[in-house]
Amino acid sequence: METALLLGSWQRQTYEQIAEESGYYVSYLKRDVGPKLWKLLGQALGEAVSKTNFRGALEHRWREGRGGALVQGGQGGQGRQGTREKNNKQHPAKAAA
Repeated sequence: METALLLGSWQRQTYEQIAEESGYYVSYLKRDVGPKLWKLLGQALGEAVSKTNFRGALEHRWREGRGGALVQGGQGGQGRQGTREKNNKQHPAKAAA
């Protein structure tokens, strides 16, 4: 549901359009999912974030730090390379196949 809200908001859709495409109630997205998501993003970006300004806030942060601060969060300082390596590891059963 957060993904649907982010994607729809990025595409400048209304809550009503996002709800119709995702199958969630408009009120649920507006009053529950949305406020929690914007608060979380705002904390990560260090500025107030809403459905209407989050795209600009992300773009601003990206230009400011080339995205490093967003990716590094929670990575223990590994940065972008550490994230990429971590995501490319295969499950041992898949690697043996």
